Amino acid sequence: MNSLRYLPGDWYALVNDEHIVLLPANTSAEQINGLWTKLAGTTTVEALLSELLSMYQMNIAALPNFALVSRDSAPHLVLRGALEFAAQSAAGVEEISGAGVATWTERKLGEATSWTLRTGSANLEVAFALPIGSGIVRVSSLSWGTANGSKAGGPCRCCKHRIRRRTGETNGCYAKDG
Repeated sequence: MNSLRYLPGDWYALVNDEHIVLLPANTSAEQINGLWTKLAGTTTVEALLSELLSMYQMNIAALPNFALVSRDSAPHLVLRGALEFAAQSAAGVEEISGAGVATWTERKLGEATSWTLRTGSANLEVAFALPIGSGIVRVSSLSWGTANGSKAGGPCRCCKHRIRRRTGETNGCYAKDG
């Protein structure tokens, strides 16, 4: 997949060529390692959700906030909690959140040209987003797209500030690549 980037933060992002699993900072090392092992052999978002549910003995009340995202150009995602996913397509921007839902929000989107997954804890001291192909990193947001920088006049990927049309400068955002 091309141009997946992240801003450092507190959440764990488990990333491989097919999927992304996002888990909160208080997730145990045993759970992270267990999901990482399962991620290597899992081919669907549904299988990852089943694994996550199994880790919590099917107790929905005990489930942490999380995100499961396929890295297809037409993403399939599951969000729990106040995580936000915004996908840009030829039809416009579609925004999805897991906030205010007792279980989780699941969506299969159409073809996207770019997307951003935000935890709500943006690290504004970071100068630019870092690339990730596969591995486990601590993140505040993840962005994917062919250019992975906001076009002039479009929203910043990390914090939704507008970018000035002519200069490309941000209005108060410290993430230099937008």
